[in-house]
Amino acid sequence: MNDPYRVLGVRRGATDDEIRTAYRRRAKAIHPDTVPELRRDEATRRFQDLQEAYALLSDPKLRMALDQSRPAPWRPFRRRGPSEEEAVEEFFRNLLRSMMR
Repeated sequence: MNDPYRVLGVRRGATDDEIRTAYRRRAKAIHPDTVPELRRDEATRRFQDLQEAYALLSDPKLRMALDQSRPAPWRPFRRRGPSEEEAVEEFFRNLLRSMMR
């Protein structure tokens, strides 16, 4: 199964009500009884994925275990360099050193 949050179409911090509402809305849209015969197999698979995702996210213990097992969302690495004031001081310090040679 894919990411349960993505399957339901909710964000990671979604409330129980948001999860329940998203499940009901998507279940109504992709239920195998509501699609044409040709797409019924695909709809059945998607509906089963939806049910698994909802079962996982609606149980607080399972959801907590899922959230703890997944890495935190990617955040860009911010290099901690010198502040602007420190950079200016370093520039002039190097300039004076080069002039004194």
